[in-house]
Amino acid sequence: GVARRFFRNILKGLESLQRMKLCHGNLSLDTITVRGNEESCVISQLGSCLRTPDDHRLETQLVTGMRSPQFVAPELWSGRPVDVYAADLWSAAVVLYVALLGSDSLFVAPVPGDRTFAKICGNLKEFAQKRRKVSSVSEEILDLLQSMLKVDPGERFTLAQVQAHPWVATKP
Repeated sequence: GVARRFFRNILKGLESLQRMKLCHGNLSLDTITVRGNEESCVISQLGSCLRTPDDHRLETQLVTGMRSPQFVAPELWSGRPVDVYAADLWSAAVVLYVALLGSDSLFVAPVPGDRTFAKICGNLKEFAQKRRKVSSVSEEILDLLQSMLKVDPGERFTLAQVQAHPWVATKP
């Protein structure tokens, strides 16, 4: 129901930004605004958006200063140019995880030294089961989250793949 509808709204917002060649650069729970008796939500705080080149790669120093550490994609800590669309999708996955599994943060920061980060990226289902958080979460959602929380942005689902995923594409 509600989580799927809101997540679709977030994806539509990211799609609109990408059409305009923008990345959000700060997607988190603080930048999602619920509208109209919880019927929909929108991405807010668009002042942090960055214009992206055709390959949607930016230098990390242009991006890292704006993010909430718990929602930032791991590649933003690398010091190398990053695919900012993939980074926005990482952040969207963290938002969905927090909404569904009720944790206020998955990890302090997505870096190899954070044990929780390593567990989540290794096997999200096992991690969630150990925390007894999966009873109300379907296999489809865990599959979607695992596909979006890939450390390597080249292996991470694209926006089109996320939108085509059965949990997102299926009517509630």
